[in-house]
Amino acid sequence: MPRYLALSLLCATVACSDAGRSPAADVPATDVRRFSPDKKASTPDVMLEAADRGRVLGQESAGVWVIVVSDFQCPFCKMWHDQTLPTLRAEYVETGKVRLAWLNYPLREHKQAVAAASAAMCASAQGRFWEAHERIFATQDRWTGADDAAAMLDSIVTVPGVDGRKLRECTQSGRLLRLIRADIDRSEQSGARATPTFIIGNRRLVGAQPIAAFRAAIDSALAGR
Repeated sequence: MPRYLALSLLCATVACSDAGRSPAADVPATDVRRFSPDKKASTPDVMLEAADRGRVLGQESAGVWVIVVSDFQCPFCKMWHDQTLPTLRAEYVETGKVRLAWLNYPLREHKQAVAAASAAMCASAQGRFWEAHERIFATQDRWTGADDAAAMLDSIVTVPGVDGRKLRECTQSGRLLRLIRADIDRSEQSGARATPTFIIGNRRLVGAQPIAAFRAAIDSALAGR
């Protein structure tokens, strides 16, 4: 069996070990706009909208979307990030063929995954999602077992251009947890139950697959436009 296929199957098995229950973490969908007496719940959440925009890469004219359903604590997600993402970005995103978007799918078994997702999205609200994303994966072995992972993650994602005070206010308030909850719901509606999962047109790839698998799926989607 090819190595990447074995990893794909293993990742799916780990993520979906309890078929009767969602493998995703329990994340509240609290709308923090309700906490402020001077704002109505119908008021647009500018921070949430900025965070949502910040996790998209690529030109608006790109013909194909690649949706990455991922968990910052998942070792297979880090494997894909390290081994495949750089080539995919160079060949398809930077050449204008593909738009890449991240959806958070923190797994229940990964105790720090929600904190990592929250830190990344709070950095995204300041326009620094992808820089924070790089730092989180690069330090995965450090914060995964930390006693105070949330504080460590706040420090890790305070990359150049991020206001640390505003970021801590964001993470400590849980302001963007409802965006993470919405990501989980959207991921499961698309059929994702494991990380990493990739949605390319009407195809779904599961596991830390190599660039060849993405070339085949993306080129097919581009040809079918």
